[in-house]
Amino acid sequence: MENNKHLVTIVIPIYNSEPFIHRFFEALDAQTFKDFKVIFVYDHSTDHTHAAYKREMVYFSDLDIKVLHKPECEGVGKARDYAIESGLLDTKYTLFLDIDDIPRPTLLEKLVKKAEEENADVTICGYQRVNLETGKRIATEMVNNPEIIDDPQHNLVMPFINPAPWNKLIKTELIGDARFIYRGGSGEDAMFFLKVMPNCKKLVFINEVLYTYLVRHGSNADKTNLSSLEETKKGYIDTLQFYKDKGGVFNEFIPLLESFVVLHMAIGTTTRVCISNPKEKRKIIALSRKYMVENFPHWKKNKFLSFWNCIRLGFKGLMVRSCLNLYKMHMFGVFVWAYKTYTGLFKKDIKW
Repeated sequence: MENNKHLVTIVIPIYNSEPFIHRFFEALDAQTFKDFKVIFVYDHSTDHTHAAYKREMVYFSDLDIKVLHKPECEGVGKARDYAIESGLLDTKYTLFLDIDDIPRPTLLEKLVKKAEEENADVTICGYQRVNLETGKRIATEMVNNPEIIDDPQHNLVMPFINPAPWNKLIKTELIGDARFIYRGGSGEDAMFFLKVMPNCKKLVFINEVLYTYLVRHGSNADKTNLSSLEETKKGYIDTLQFYKDKGGVFNEFIPLLESFVVLHMAIGTTTRVCISNPKEKRKIIALSRKYMVENFPHWKKNKFLSFWNCIRLGFKGLMVRSCLNLYKMHMFGVFVWAYKTYTGLFKKDIKW
């Protein structure tokens, strides 16, 4: 129920975040939109994070901040879920941010303005990924989207939306029982996004960079090992069961879920894990293909990944279609080799 004096709640897990806390408090204070409250979820750090955020809360005393202390350290996904289940998300909108990133000063202002103007369920902005160590921009993403999607279960752009939560202002009431943690596994942004989507009727976009996502060695985005791939597979199975248990409109989103499996698991994560484990490349690809065949049997004819839709989406769409064909021919290893060569030569990344 919306009974809070603010319009937006920002949820931020904090764990071993001492180097980033002052900068993040400055970013919050610099927001041109002031009608928000902050929920920090403290996850039992092993550095001086506790003292650091306490100090900043005194200095930035005008910010409305609540700190939740989790009983044990269980990762970012569980920390976000802890906030969801706290009963403190009582504002119209919720935004999940990462403390080691940099929101632009107009992030909230522009997201809220667009959401209110369009009566949007989810409002999404562009972002850039930057290497924390070098300061170099890796990529600029989510800046070429349609202005509005009002049929998410059918719109062919949907699989190509990055599911990360930190560039998405969400109507709080639509979160429902969607969670970042899935049964038998760890947190996964895509699973949360997919579980929220069936509750949404309208997504709007701001095709402008309003957020800087800092990629650092050892972060979740940097994890490309075999266990992370298996965890991702568990998450998609859990989401499929979530849809089946819900029934109704949720069943209409199964093709979208299937397209996410192809794009994010079979192509994106599998490619990175193969590069990190070259001696097991053939086995990894074979297992990913087997997973799709056994659990998502219609992956070869998925409407979101049809030839004509991929053509419409330009170069990236053509690459996706090529990967799909290579999987069908048991030749996906060719793409892994090409991707590794391209990223090595040009020092550029392609985010699926």
